Amino acid sequence: MALPVLVGASYAYVHTLNKQYAKPISIFTAALLLCITVINFLPEVFEHVPNKSYAGIVILLGLLLQLGLERYSNGLEHGHVHNAGQVKFYISYIALLLHSFVEGTPLLISVNGNSLLVGLIVHNIPVTIILMQLIKHLNYSSFINLTLISMLGLSTVGGALAAQYITQYTELVFDVHYVLAFVCGLFLHIGTSLLFEFNRGKQQLILKLFLVVVALGLCLLLR
Repeated sequence: MALPVLVGASYAYVHTLNKQYAKPISIFTAALLLCITVINFLPEVFEHVPNKSYAGIVILLGLLLQLGLERYSNGLEHGHVHNAGQVKFYISYIALLLHSFVEGTPLLISVNGNSLLVGLIVHNIPVTIILMQLIKHLNYSSFINLTLISMLGLSTVGGALAAQYITQYTELVFDVHYVLAFVCGLFLHIGTSLLFEFNRGKQQLILKLFLVVVALGLCLLLR
């Protein structure tokens, strides 16, 4: 997960993300996460879980968690920029780290981990750019900036390692696919929110449909 952090931070250090490009990037990342969730993860979940109703409840809980996190992250994971003071920034930052931790949990325990890895790389590049732009406004030292940015990538890796450790080296008994179901809820909320958010004008609709088709094609290649 160092790649999207490195790319996003390097770009943001030199440039400011143009709103003209921010929307298409956000739409594409949302479409890719949505396609991966619907085509890869949901079939895996409902194929393996013993209780389909419980799986549905867990998916809804994941969706509700993301809804709650956005109350504090101010939409950072959606690519939204809201310059604020240090207190509000750190509240948003902690919420973003929690989001990254949770979304990384299926990486090492799902058979579709490779497709998730590609989806998270694409998803985290614009998120890192936005985060770096906010950090620059706080006028911290380069070391603190690097630390704050690095924590974003490490939180995703931490989620993956924690889930793997719990499932392989502890006595906790639960189906790992419920973890995947929970993350599906997060991705469903992010994907649908962004796709419906940018819905003004015929040109945007055509662009959105094109990006969804591209994302769908990429998702099928990753199967």
